[in-house]
Amino acid sequence: MTEIENKLATWFFSLIGYFNHYSFFTEKLWQQIPKFGGEDEANVKCAFMHWWFHNNFGYFTTPVGMTWFHETTEELYNDYIKQYRPLFKAYEKWVEKQR
Repeated sequence: MTEIENKLATWFFSLIGYFNHYSFFTEKLWQQIPKFGGEDEANVKCAFMHWWFHNNFGYFTTPVGMTWFHETTEELYNDYIKQYRPLFKAYEKWVEKQR
C-alpha cells in the first residue's frame, strides 16, 4: 500500500468510528444547534466528511445534486462549508469537553 493509500484508508475507516461511536453523532447532539434540529443526518455527516477531507488532503469538494462528492472551486467549497460552521464549532466544543 502506498503512503497516500494508507492515509486515505486510515481517514476513511476513522469515519466509521466517529459516526458510530461518538455521541455527538450517535445521539444526534448536533440537532440541538439552532437551525440544525431538522437537518437530514446524511447532509450533516457529508458536511463533516467534506470538511475533514479538505483539512486532511487539501482538496475543495462538495456534494452537487445527487452526487455526494464533487471536486469544486475554493469559493464554492467555502460557501458550502460556511453553512455548517456552527456544527463544526459545536463539535469542536464537544471534543474539548471529552478530554
